[in-house]
Amino acid sequence: MVVFRVGYTLASDLRLQLLDVENNEDLIKSLYGLLMLLPQSEAFKLLRYRLECIPHYHFHDKTSKPKKKEERPLVAKINFEELLAHFHKVQAKHRDSKRSQHALKLSAVKALNIQ
Repeated sequence: MVVFRVGYTLASDLRLQLLDVENNEDLIKSLYGLLMLLPQSEAFKLLRYRLECIPHYHFHDKTSKPKKKEERPLVAKINFEELLAHFHKVQAKHRDSKRSQHALKLSAVKALNIQ
């Protein structure tokens, strides 16, 4: 019962956020994207119904809207370029490791000389 109550509270908070279209454009756009991925089922119908209840509002182009100051002060301190470079470096190491493991397995099979 506790899990149901927590889930219900989170869902109701999400529905309230959907009513604040101007500050939650990204949330609404991502839910529309999710709607496109769902098969036509009860979940699809429910999400479509909920999205139809959102006040009609044309999404503004991000470039035309004045950029408001970041409300989360710690986010401004994050160096996203450095994080992206680190991500690419880790990805390259992972790819190289997989290739070397594959090459090692291939050489072991060749060493067996199975005809």
